[in-house]
Amino acid sequence: MESFVAFFDLIKPLLLALLIAAGVWAIAEVALTIRRLRGTLDEVDKSVAKVEPLVEHATLTIDALNLEIMRLDQILEDVGEVTDVATSATSVISSIASGPANAANTIAGKLRGGIKALRRGQKSQAALEQVAKPVEPAAALEAPAEPAPKAEPAESKKADSVVIEASPAK
Repeated sequence: MESFVAFFDLIKPLLLALLIAAGVWAIAEVALTIRRLRGTLDEVDKSVAKVEPLVEHATLTIDALNLEIMRLDQILEDVGEVTDVATSATSVISSIASGPANAANTIAGKLRGGIKALRRGQKSQAALEQVAKPVEPAAALEAPAEPAPKAEPAESKKADSVVIEASPAK
């Protein structure tokens, strides 16, 4: 054991020098790592400085896009209102256009009925009154309450029947 203590006393300064060298090497490595880390952090700061304007620009773009979407929504609402008004106008025009046609159909039906009665030799006062009876304006705008007299099958091929039809406005 004495020899071990003597050997240890002999190696002790060498081990101490080796430990000091390892400590210096470790401190140098830590210092180099910190220096590289500082350089990396400087680059990150520069990158963040470049990203901030991009984020600001993206925020402004998104705000502008939201405004455009709100404008588009308003335009679509206006288009819906215009479509509703156009639909109403179309129905009014259709009813206005069909009124005179209905009146013409009523008059033509009465004329056909009177002419047929006269042709058959039925010159009664009722047939003449039917032809001469005036059409009321309110009744002319509405669809006829009763259809015009239908022609008999043999007479349906004659060219004296006139039918006026109203087509709805498109």
